[in-house]
Amino acid sequence: MWLRASVPLPVEPGALHEINIETVQVTIKPVLPKARTGDGNVTEIEFQWVNGDDAPNGSSYRYHADETGKLVLPHVSPGDYWLRVRHPGTELMPMTRVTVDRKRRLLEPKLKPGSTLVVPVAWPGGEMPKELPGDLARMFAWSGDKRSVYLQWFELRRQGEKFKAFGPIPETARGRFPRSAVFANLPPGKYEIHVPAQTWEAEDGDPGYSIRHTFVEATIGEDSPAFIEAPELRIDFSSL
Repeated sequence: MWLRASVPLPVEPGALHEINIETVQVTIKPVLPKARTGDGNVTEIEFQWVNGDDAPNGSSYRYHADETGKLVLPHVSPGDYWLRVRHPGTELMPMTRVTVDRKRRLLEPKLKPGSTLVVPVAWPGGEMPKELPGDLARMFAWSGDKRSVYLQWFELRRQGEKFKAFGPIPETARGRFPRSAVFANLPPGKYEIHVPAQTWEAEDGDPGYSIRHTFVEATIGEDSPAFIEAPELRIDFSSL
């Protein structure tokens, strides 16, 4: 339920006030690119009321569309809300301000075609080393999902320029691609995924480590599948 009501101020202790709470039934029916309809992937819908002028940059209330591709919210108070829809086969939709009232109860956001890029990651010997240097070790130790570390560490470029407008790992991929970087909701284009070169000097008995720069390329087209796999990205990690 999304309920709002006007309360007369100041509120006197012990006083009784009659509050009128009006609601409408809201249907959110995303319009997916034709190739994405009925593909079995989860459509995630973020929805929350507006509180200030800035769009939320953190978590919001998240729902899943049903098997017909829509979400019905039976009790929503009229007002302004933030809406965003995510599907692994679409471009990242920005948080969009929408108004709900008796006349505007059907929301049909139109999503642009895109894909979620899966980049298999290969460490020397087939496994991530147990001993990693400083900041890299902390990044992996503090993360509940190693794949999210790759999103912070690797550099994604689109058409030769750094690109950061990708979504979080989609629900559909939660139990999949455990050894991959997953860049969600990318628009069509040519991409490069880089492992930056880094060096950690020897200290306190630690031999020091280095990572050489490596990268792979991938292309997402207008008609690419929802998930597209890039070539294997090798991490050239070694002790000095």
